[in-house]
Amino acid sequence: MSALATRTSHDPDTSAVTPELASPRSPMFEGSRAMLAVHRRLDSSESIPELLTRASDAAPEACGFSRALVVRVDDQVLTTDGVGALSDPVSDVMRRRLLAQTVCMRPGTMEADIIRIAEGARGESRQTTSVLDAVLGLDEFVVAAVMPEDRVLALIVLDRGGPPVGPGDVDKVYVFAHLLGCSVARLAMRLRMSEFAAETPPPDDQTPRR
Repeated sequence: MSALATRTSHDPDTSAVTPELASPRSPMFEGSRAMLAVHRRLDSSESIPELLTRASDAAPEACGFSRALVVRVDDQVLTTDGVGALSDPVSDVMRRRLLAQTVCMRPGTMEADIIRIAEGARGESRQTTSVLDAVLGLDEFVVAAVMPEDRVLALIVLDRGGPPVGPGDVDKVYVFAHLLGCSVARLAMRLRMSEFAAETPPPDDQTPRR
């Protein structure tokens, strides 16, 4: 259930920073509580489309960006088919723009590279251009893979006009994408269990009769 986050090429330095102690008054502690609260809201979703829509709506505030979108990966095509209308008009513009066209990933693009590495392929990052940047006109953005099992289901893209993306921003997006992957896996399991229960006939009444 891992996710891989990547920086925009605007500011490629992703050197580590010293984390703060997670005391009850530290920003890290507050950020963790807020992220877990978002996770609980995601876990209450009853369908995959509802979950992906809620995640798109929740991601900007949770991660410190101005707009966000969960993009499904269907073979080599990036699509927002199945993602409902978003509450944020700016984010919904991205959704509708991507929905109106067929966006194919090409080998060597940032998105293809993220998926390749997230799914365990060997080799160093070969990121060049971003197909989402070209279609959506992004500024300071992060893209991360949402991988509930062993295959990438979706990408989440977060964008803002500034300030430049820093390592802390990447960390937040990484955590959000990981929690979303966990929510997808749990929801898929619940749906499979519900289908199984609906298809399984009730056991015969074995109560002895007098």
